[in-house]
Amino acid sequence: MLGKAPVHRWDLTAEAIALKIRWFGLVVGLVLANWPSRLPRDTAALHAILAVGLLYTLLESLSWRRGRIFLGRHPLVCSFLEAGYIFALCTFDIGASSPFRYYFLLSLVLAAVRHPLWVPYVTCALHGGSFGLLLLLENRGAAVPFESLLFLVIMVWVTWSATALALLLKRAGSEMRELNQQLQAHQAHLERRIADRTRELEEVQAQVVHQERLAALGSLSAGIAHEVGNPLAAISGLVQTLRKQDLAPPVALKLQLLGEQVQRIQTTLRELLDFSRPTAADRSAVLFGDVVREAPQLAKSCPRQGARQIQVEIEPDLPALWAARPALVQASLNLILNALDASGADGRILVVARQAEEGGVELLVADDGPAVPGHLESRLFQPHLTTKAHGTGLGLFITRKLIADQGGETTYLAQGPPAVAHLKTFRIHLPRALVHGQSSETRRSRERQVPAAAGADSGRR
Repeated sequence: MLGKAPVHRWDLTAEAIALKIRWFGLVVGLVLANWPSRLPRDTAALHAILAVGLLYTLLESLSWRRGRIFLGRHPLVCSFLEAGYIFALCTFDIGASSPFRYYFLLSLVLAAVRHPLWVPYVTCALHGGSFGLLLLLENRGAAVPFESLLFLVIMVWVTWSATALALLLKRAGSEMRELNQQLQAHQAHLERRIADRTRELEEVQAQVVHQERLAALGSLSAGIAHEVGNPLAAISGLVQTLRKQDLAPPVALKLQLLGEQVQRIQTTLRELLDFSRPTAADRSAVLFGDVVREAPQLAKSCPRQGARQIQVEIEPDLPALWAARPALVQASLNLILNALDASGADGRILVVARQAEEGGVELLVADDGPAVPGHLESRLFQPHLTTKAHGTGLGLFITRKLIADQGGETTYLAQGPPAVAHLKTFRIHLPRALVHGQSSETRRSRERQVPAAAGADSGRR
């Protein structure tokens, strides 16, 4: 449809200039048609032609306000209409010498500003033909006045100069747009860098504050554990001595409950000490499979409620690692105890040790308990975050710290890989820092179904 062409910002700006020139031309035309000292051939016809021009300009203005250019896809139609329009004005005025002939020049300037390079030259040919026809009809074989021929030359000159100037302005506008886009991109890049640096500074500041709090808490924890540990050991020994005696069942039951509570306090104290104590730096060649075997055996001695099953799968020929064995055992045990607490009374825990796809080895500890709430996943390894009534919130934090000290990484997967049946999984990945020959895993390829009697009263992360 006419006037429905999508336009660029430059085209809308050029159209605004063209509209101002058209409205000015209409006002000038009305003044010329009604000037007292002038005697047009047909004043009524001039008024009718100017009324048509007014209607055309109104349509063009309405289209511009809607963000469109009237006849934007058909510039030659516009040029042809303007050539005929100016020809009619000159014919009903005083002929080729009419002041309306200067509308040809304005039309050429508008074509150069609004349209591509070739349009002004075609428009010049149309206007030249229109003005030439006007001369032929007026002179009818007589000599054409020199001024009229000069006007044709001026039309060509105006076309060339206006086109050159418009081309220069368009190039300057295009370069300005490119520079503006580059400036905006550079500004966005700087804003991103500032935001990144600000976030990094905030993280560093938060880490410093966090480390200061942990240092203070560690000192306090060590003091509490020392002051409470000795009396607690005496109480535990006394309880064990009394339980060996032949006591009435109600008394024996109360002593058993007392012993369990003492053990819970000892577990909490041990976690506090692990939290405050620096990790042992003594490293050696460690068979990762042996570490994974030891942790479930230790978990069997922890009292739990119900009858949960720990299934252990160890890939043969796992490489040796250069690491601190106690740290790996403690971290593995923490994850297994965590899984025991998370699973149901007859739950299932899968422990898988294998070589990682990205190199090194990995330990997967999965359970069939409920997943961690989504809003807690990002803070899962922060200290003192727990969903248990009697948890300290230090188990996972200590585990990640132990593994990080060995150069590894601890992560949480709401849905683990196929190796653990897509269950909720905690993963430890350790890069292979040192290969100390091949392990003797082939003689103990897999161990399955290690029963673990467990209860839900111990603290869990």
